[in-house]
Amino acid sequence: MTSLTTIAGLIPMLIAADIGKSDFWRLLSLSTIGGLITSTFFVLSFIPVLYYLFAKNKE
Repeated sequence: MTSLTTIAGLIPMLIAADIGKSDFWRLLSLSTIGGLITSTFFVLSFIPVLYYLFAKNKE
């Protein structure tokens, strides 16, 4: 939930490319959004699958 609100808060910074010298902020928000999406994917899908596979092998 925190990741989603952070992504939603960074979207205006990503869209505002025409206002002044915002290339730095645009790239910063893009990389932050990408990192949040990637880490959320790993936490919610990849890590539980690994846990399941390792727990299955111990039985």
